[in-house]
Formats: sequence, C-alpha cells, structure tokens
Amino acid sequence: MVQETPEILSVNFSLKSNDSINMISSIKNFGRLRGESDSKSEPSEGDLIISFLNESNTVCTQTILQNPLVKRLEYSETDDISTLSSKTVELDSVEFFVRVQYDPCFKHIKVGKFTEDKIVGIKVFRFF
Repeated sequence: MVQETPEILSVNFSLKSNDSINMISSIKNFGRLRGESDSKSEPSEGDLIISFLNESNTVCTQTILQNPLVKRLEYSETDDISTLSSKTVELDSVEFFVRVQYDPCFKHIKVGKFTEDKIVGIKVFRFF
C-alpha cells in the first residue's frame, strides 16, 4: 500500500475594486496545515468565498476570506508609539493568497463575493 504525502496548495490572486480577479499562480508544497483555519464561519458583506470544485463542479472544500480590499491600519500620529490610532481603508487593488490542504479532487477554483445575503459568482478558474 502506497501512502500519499500530504500537500498544501497556495493560490495567489489579484483583485480590483470592480471585482476583476485573476489567478496569478498556484504552488503545491509537501506538508500539512496546522492549527485552526483562518476561514470565517459566516460571510459578511464583501467577503470572498473560495470554493475548490471537482470535475462535476461539486465543492470539495470551501473557505471564506474577509474582504481583501478592506484593510485596517494602525499607526502612530506622533513619535509616541504608546498611542496608536487606527483607520479602515478601501484599496483599489490587492494581491492575496489562499492556502488549503490539497485534495486530488480539485479541478476548478470558483471565487464568489458575498453580497446582500447571497453569493455572486465572480470567476471560475481551471486548476491543473
């Protein structure tokens, strides 16, 4: 019996504020993800739902990613670093990545955006 070595899949994307998304690259490395997933349990407005699908477009696994175009920044307004301020900024474009435990059933990657209590499909990528 041959035992398969677990692999981690990292997929890099670029996203623009008009919901234009591109897959930049993907890479598999030997290993197993540790600890809790960074995925949220319930999506909020603007969050991305990244689904890894099999050949018949059935979901193998799915992750929810907090809206990557919205960033919370902390900064010091003075030289006194003991007092920090924060603000939320909306970016025009961003590059981000998703890491999941690889499964041989992965054939497509579907990216959706959560809006008004529903998921709107943005794009489907063929995964080789």
